[in-house]
Amino acid sequence: MLDSCRGLCAVSVMLFHMDANTHFYWLPVIRNSYVAVDFFFVLSGFVIASAYGNRLRIPQDARRFALRRFGRLYPLHIAVLGIYIGIELGRLYFLHAPDAFTNNTSVPSLFANLFLVQGFTPDHETWNYPAWSISVELWANFAFAVLAVSLGRRFLACSLLILAATGAFVASNGRLTLPVSPVEVDVLLDAMRSIFGFLLGTITFALFDAVRRRGWKLFRAAELLVLPLIVCAFGYTDVLPDLGPPLVFSVVVFLFAFEVGPLSALLKRPACLKLGASSYSIYLTHSLYLLLMTVIVYALARHLGLPPSISVGGDDLLTLGGRWTMDGAALLCVSAAIMGSVLTYRYIEEPARIFFNRLSDSRIVGIPRIFPIRAASRARR
Repeated sequence: MLDSCRGLCAVSVMLFHMDANTHFYWLPVIRNSYVAVDFFFVLSGFVIASAYGNRLRIPQDARRFALRRFGRLYPLHIAVLGIYIGIELGRLYFLHAPDAFTNNTSVPSLFANLFLVQGFTPDHETWNYPAWSISVELWANFAFAVLAVSLGRRFLACSLLILAATGAFVASNGRLTLPVSPVEVDVLLDAMRSIFGFLLGTITFALFDAVRRRGWKLFRAAELLVLPLIVCAFGYTDVLPDLGPPLVFSVVVFLFAFEVGPLSALLKRPACLKLGASSYSIYLTHSLYLLLMTVIVYALARHLGLPPSISVGGDDLLTLGGRWTMDGAALLCVSAAIMGSVLTYRYIEEPARIFFNRLSDSRIVGIPRIFPIRAASRARR
């Protein structure tokens, strides 16, 4: 059910990035949809803690976890990046574009994207720009595994300390005096806010698990509190403190985790579950569909002798045939992204996940001999 929420948030991020003169472009819920990334990190921390919190005990567990997370996040990323590289090669060799492999598609930033470290560099929104958050998530996952294995029972206390440190940095909003440029400060703020959300998700699961173990139940009507919380997070982000959205989403995830209310029943419908299953593909591939939409609008405008875009409020927005026409174009674009994501999930994400899961359990990633007794006992489980 929580995956269904992830699917809706992925679509909202796509609409946020869609620079088109539609009727909904200036709606606060769309212009503030960048906060959906906070939801992704809170939910990711919750899900990872739920699935692996009690399974990371020895170095072998961390290696298996790291391989599985790599197999979950990297294959689709490299596939989309490969398409962008192909586009730049086509622009260079067929169109002789002088700006090929420059600016946001430069060669140096390409290497950062190949190693998925761009989320910690000034080039974090290069090539497939939404992938910066995947970069932060992958390395946050790796750090989670290392700390869980290294610290054992002290992991929760360490998480609280890191949560406080990252929260304090984000709350400072870049006002600290650091020996880095303003651009690098902004990058650090994005990365720290994401890590804060991820750790907040792990703490949220610890709280949920404690409540569940005591047999406490949530009133069905309590889930309806989610609605004003979501309105607050998406509608009033500008007046909330920087830590506001992650904190609000932690409450949303906690309430939805019980799956007892009317909203949960709605989000368990097959269509919502299907959208949730494709959410990662929607998020990571939507920039390609937006690029295709831009190319088509410019081509049609050139053919019809019309301006392809207009400046509204300082933003350059696609326009062709008026707002109703762009509404239709936006609907087609989102529909294409969803249908295409169903295919990329089926033919890229799922096969890669299965392959790396099997690889993590194979002898290729054998358990070190320093744990022979525990390895044997785990094999019998």
